[in-house]
Amino acid sequence: MAIRQEEMGLLIRTIHKYINEYNGRQFINYYDLFGIDKSLSPEQIQDYMTKMRFRVLFHPDFIYNVPEHLRSVYPEVCECYKSFYQIVITPYKKKEYDQKLIKEEKEKQKAKYTYYEDRTISFDEENEEDELEKEKERLFLIFGKYLLPTCAKYGTKNCAEAIRKYITNGYLNGFTRNQGTRDKITSISRNIVLECMFKAYPGLDSIQIANCVVEDTERFANSFVSEATLETYQKYNANQAKYALAKLIKEGSIQGFTNRKTREKLRDIELSSPTLMFIMAKEMGLDVAYGVHIGDISYLVDEYFKGIEELRNSHSYGYK
Repeated sequence: MAIRQEEMGLLIRTIHKYINEYNGRQFINYYDLFGIDKSLSPEQIQDYMTKMRFRVLFHPDFIYNVPEHLRSVYPEVCECYKSFYQIVITPYKKKEYDQKLIKEEKEKQKAKYTYYEDRTISFDEENEEDELEKEKERLFLIFGKYLLPTCAKYGTKNCAEAIRKYITNGYLNGFTRNQGTRDKITSISRNIVLECMFKAYPGLDSIQIANCVVEDTERFANSFVSEATLETYQKYNANQAKYALAKLIKEGSIQGFTNRKTREKLRDIELSSPTLMFIMAKEMGLDVAYGVHIGDISYLVDEYFKGIEELRNSHSYGYK
């Protein structure tokens, strides 16, 4: 039997949907994964699943034509099919599953579109701006700093989408493929992170919060680097500050900077070389891709120092 393009396309789309939306999640919307209308009768769903089983999912011609980079998750998609088929053919299991699905979808919609007015806090008008800034910095230190590799490698738009998914359902696979980064995010209480977000960005929905978090993550990272460089410049000289910055990029060393408090601040945000160069390039408006060559460090440092000179001349020690 010849492979039909539309059926091959269905299989590939199903695998991609699993990777992008359901891999690693405890609860899976099988209707969505397999493209099934929930309004169909159990008999119609069984008929559809049977055809999919023999004509697509378990057909030998299709198995061997699955692209190599998708084959690692193909068995997991097959397990999803088997689980859902058992649910469909067992009335009480289907009833329980459908009830759980309704509950999950309600929670998801609530998290996505609620403006969190009940979780916001109020500040004195006089200090509101400063207090909100403190909340944003706290959020950066407990959560935002771990987003930097994703910003650098995949861009701010993809990072914002990953944050939105994290807010709505705790989904982590949108972040950088580095397992260490995901483990660090997992180690933080999601409730604490969400509470911080709602305090720092009162009255916003999840999409707006995600965009703000990315913007402020890049802003605070640059602030920490520029303030440390400026303090070293003020205490010693431009050459020492440039040397310290270049050493930080090349070796990850913070020893060239001026005081212990500054060094601890830089150590705490764990900037890798590619991420640091991305932050510097972004601040200068340069179109520099992730993984700048080591030979470009001198150029980046010299260009970045133009902004440091302006900060020094204007006596502005903070990044605003």
